[in-house]
Amino acid sequence: MKRAFEKTICVVGIVLAVLFIAVVLLTCFGVVNADEFNNGILKAVFMVLAVLYGISAVFSAYFVFSTGDELKEVLVYNRQDSTTRVTKGVIRKLAKQSLKNEQGVKVKGVKVILTDRGLNLKITIKTDSVDIPETTAYLKNILIDVFGKVLLIRFKNIDFKLVGVKTSYEAPRAEIRSETQEDIDRTPQLVGPVADVEDKKDGGEESAIEVEEIVVNDKEEKDDKKTDIKLDGDDTLG
Repeated sequence: MKRAFEKTICVVGIVLAVLFIAVVLLTCFGVVNADEFNNGILKAVFMVLAVLYGISAVFSAYFVFSTGDELKEVLVYNRQDSTTRVTKGVIRKLAKQSLKNEQGVKVKGVKVILTDRGLNLKITIKTDSVDIPETTAYLKNILIDVFGKVLLIRFKNIDFKLVGVKTSYEAPRAEIRSETQEDIDRTPQLVGPVADVEDKKDGGEESAIEVEEIVVNDKEEKDDKKTDIKLDGDDTLG
């Protein structure tokens, strides 16, 4: 049903696009006078066609970028003289029965999705497990075994969606607090206005160079003064 609807939308979009292109070309080459479109009825018709084209474009984009189609039936056995199909209801019931006795796990929904890469099974669950990755991997292996042995189906992916997590796990608060205290840097810091701190961070190297240049210049000036004094003394003695 969905595929048929998708094909219908695609055909409608193509027809409308061809119609608009034909009108534009006929108008450009002078076959149709542009003044003829200055008509209230024609404007209303083209407005409706434009809206229909926009709707078809939106639906086409949705179908192209959607993750996959939910199937109602799955072909599990195909031979020259016989075929066997199962409905999504059978798959849903088998998945729920397979996970029914698992403590702390409750199946809320099952979907069979056909994607470009293959057949996917999506399971929506609630759990009170402490180790979520281990639990989902365990449930996945159960489903692989059940569907492989009972229906001879192997899914490309088995994805889990958690809609509820209830766990009795308690974090070791004392240990975490101790580790947190060890990680904190308690070295005293020289504080000041935020702007000054940023300026120091940005121009720290330049400031150091400037200070060094000032010290060198002061030293050179002092050396020049000493030399001048010595020279003056020599002249006096002479």
